[in-house]
Amino acid sequence: MRLDRREFLTMSAASAATASFQWRALAASRACAEGYFDSAKVADRFFVLTGEGGNSLVLVGADRSLLIDTKNSGFGGVLRRDAEAFGAPLKMVINTHHHFDHTGGNAAFTTDIEVLAHDAAKVRIGDQAQGYVRNLTQAIRTLNESKKPGAQEAAGEVEKLSHAATTAAQYQPTRTTRGNETITFADERIELVFVGSGHTDNDLIVFFPKSNVVHTGDLVFHKRHPYFDPPGGSNVKGWIKSVERIVSLCEDKTVLVPGHGPVGDVKAARAQIEYHTRVLEEAHKAVAAKRSREEFQKTEIEEFKGYEGERVKPIAFGAIFDEVMGGR
Repeated sequence: MRLDRREFLTMSAASAATASFQWRALAASRACAEGYFDSAKVADRFFVLTGEGGNSLVLVGADRSLLIDTKNSGFGGVLRRDAEAFGAPLKMVINTHHHFDHTGGNAAFTTDIEVLAHDAAKVRIGDQAQGYVRNLTQAIRTLNESKKPGAQEAAGEVEKLSHAATTAAQYQPTRTTRGNETITFADERIELVFVGSGHTDNDLIVFFPKSNVVHTGDLVFHKRHPYFDPPGGSNVKGWIKSVERIVSLCEDKTVLVPGHGPVGDVKAARAQIEYHTRVLEEAHKAVAAKRSREEFQKTEIEEFKGYEGERVKPIAFGAIFDEVMGGR
């Protein structure tokens, strides 16, 4: 059969598109099966990567992808490979807040990719630069002991990084925002929302209204005791207010990606509000009864028995107790 030029070009384009689609599908399946991080598809074009820090979310576009949060120090390189294996090169990174386990991998991205965070996060990330370098030693140990694909190669990369990634600028965002900003990426409108001090003084809620997906950062710990960092801006009443804002963005089918814990829906945000409200109530009772801080930290609340992160529970309860004492 003879084809004219128009027919030939049409078939060629279709063939190329099919090949591209097949390659992207294969890349995604390989990432899920063979990547260092555990991964799961949570919505069309959205994948969550878990382990070695907070939950990372990848949005895969036709020719570019976006990553939210970069895990602990040393894991940026392998995270980048896993994220790009879904089928498109990374062109943007968002940090939900400044904590080590969400920004430690930044050095693998800041040289050639836009990394976006809150204004206050940039300052705090700069102040903890030496902590990133110290944490690289733990990353090397973890990778050397791991049997996961690519772990040994990554350990060698981290060894080199420990001598090279030593300045604050290598971890700091390349662009900042004060929140309440809308950007467009890969045909998605992305709403960056900042309510005020909550888990930290620089929490960004990242909402994708078109796809009905939200990454909450550590404003939501799903089925886990939350980590409080008062010097970093933790404030229980502000935290509740921030999570109430998350609830207002959601409906029943919204996919909610917490900072830690399993992916859920709006019920995970409501459960976080309930956690803080209940502990705050018990703290007020404890203060009124003149119980000590140490005694209150041992309080058992029936609804939260079985939560993960038991070792951080005394930190959370102690911080909330201190807030009540300070605001009497």
